[in-house]
Amino acid sequence: MTERVFDDNASVWLDGAPPETPAPALARDLDVDVAIIGGGFTGVSTAYYLRKQHPNLGIALLEARTLANGASGRNGGLVLNGITVLDPSPDLVVREHAITNAAIDDLDALIREHALDVRFARTG
Repeated sequence: MTERVFDDNASVWLDGAPPETPAPALARDLDVDVAIIGGGFTGVSTAYYLRKQHPNLGIALLEARTLANGASGRNGGLVLNGITVLDPSPDLVVREHAITNAAIDDLDALIREHALDVRFARTG
């Protein structure tokens, strides 16, 4: 059996994916309305929703390595309904469950809207 070596800065989820052809490095300055630094969950979702709500904005998403590199690529791949541990009052737990469940609904809808080929299952 071959020993697996993990790069601390590489996404485990990309293991086995087709090789990515990186975009060339910037050869000139860009003139944009919004520059987003980092292609993790926050950067990609910010670029996506900005483009969707403001299609005329000039948006640049700048990533030094690959999308979902770093912390976004090292997540556990779980989508949870609630995380409250400090104040388990029933009212807070109910509100948090509703908010996180709505976020999961949004994620499910996004996957379906774009027919994304991802491993997403609402189980557990």
